[in-house]
Amino acid sequence: MAGRRQQVPVQFTGVYEDYAAALSGAVLNSDTRRAYDARVRSFLSWLAATDRNGASPLADPQDRDSAVREYRTYLKTVAERAASTVEAHLTALDNFYGHLGLGRPQVHRDKLPRLAPRALDVGEQKRYLRAVERRRLARDRAAGLLLLYAGLWVSELVALDENDVPLSARKGKVTVRAGKGGEWREIPL
Repeated sequence: MAGRRQQVPVQFTGVYEDYAAALSGAVLNSDTRRAYDARVRSFLSWLAATDRNGASPLADPQDRDSAVREYRTYLKTVAERAASTVEAHLTALDNFYGHLGLGRPQVHRDKLPRLAPRALDVGEQKRYLRAVERRRLARDRAAGLLLLYAGLWVSELVALDENDVPLSARKGKVTVRAGKGGEWREIPL
C-alpha cells in the first residue's frame, strides 16, 4: 500500500475527520502529523475488518485496550513489522485516543533493540586523522586522538583532568571517572 492513501471505513468517517481536523492544528512536525494520520487510518481499517463482537473500542477503555493489544499482535505477526514500527503505531494511537478523551491505551511496549553506534569507515578515519594533525596545539591533537583511538565520548573527554591521563615512557592509561551511565573505566594507551 506504499504510496496509496488508505481509505477510512465508512463507520469511522466522522471520528476520523474530527481527529484529522484536530491533528492539522496540532503543534507537531508536519511529518509527524502525516505519520499519525496514516497510522490511525491503518488502525481504523484493521478495526473495521475485525469482528469486535459488539465491543466499542472507540468509546470504552477496556475495549480500547483489547483492540490495541490485538492490533499490536497483528502488526508483529501478520504484517511482520519491526519493533520500532510497532512502537510508532502505538504512539500514534496514544495521540488518537488522547484526542477521543480515552487516554493512552494500556498495552505492553516492547523494548526497542539498542543499536551499536555507527563507526567511521577507513576513508572517514583518514580524513579525521588529517584534520587532527592540522591542529596547532598539542592538546587539541591529543584530544582528537583520544576520541578516535580510546573511543571516548566528547562529554567524557571534556570531563578529563590531567591526573586522569598518567603517562610514562612505556605505558599510559585514561581513567574515565563518570562515563555514560555514571560508569568508571580505564582504557590502556
